[in-house]
Amino acid sequence: MTLRLYPNIFEKAADLIDANGLAKKAYKDAEGCFCTLGALNAALDNGFTGSETGEPGIAHEGMNEWLNYVGHLASVLPDGYTDVPEWNDEPERTKEEVSAFLRKAAADLWEEYSSHYYA
Repeated sequence: MTLRLYPNIFEKAADLIDANGLAKKAYKDAEGCFCTLGALNAALDNGFTGSETGEPGIAHEGMNEWLNYVGHLASVLPDGYTDVPEWNDEPERTKEEVSAFLRKAAADLWEEYSSHYYA
């Protein structure tokens, strides 16, 4: 059985970044901004937990589902990047770039799924 990801999760994550801003080096910062992975977690409605540093961590519930979405994004990163946090945390990275990346991931999945079912 093939893993099925929901494109609307990527779209919702993009909406969260558009609305709240882009965090770096934190899933969700004190101002309520999200990094790419934090926005995915929020889009999945997994919740956040506290950590020793005061930064929110990812809740254990839903971790496997979240990791499936993270893995997909890692597989479609631009050339030269090997993981999502590295890409997200680049100093020049903007919320517009992150939002566009998430929306492209969604659009590509919609296209892939429609080509299988409507070809």
